[in-house]
Amino acid sequence: MWELGIMNVLNFVIGLSNREVSSGAFCSKKGYCYYLGEKRFINDTSLIENIDHILLKEKENAAMVKSLNTLLNPDGIQEVCEAIIGLS
Repeated sequence: MWELGIMNVLNFVIGLSNREVSSGAFCSKKGYCYYLGEKRFINDTSLIENIDHILLKEKENAAMVKSLNTLLNPDGIQEVCEAIIGLS
């Protein structure tokens, strides 16, 4: 989700693990992504219908992408590396 967010891509999250289920639901409630549910409860028809419906929401989708992007730091990797190097 973070990698796509930094590239201004709309995110659809499907929970495959407990971490993805909880973080996907949390981020969806915050308006950063669309959480489509746990994989075991999703079938091809419901997935296609959900995505088709979501893609019609152009203004909401643009706002969601912008909202997630404002949280992200494109220089984050460099800053973490510099902090680690500074520990030595």
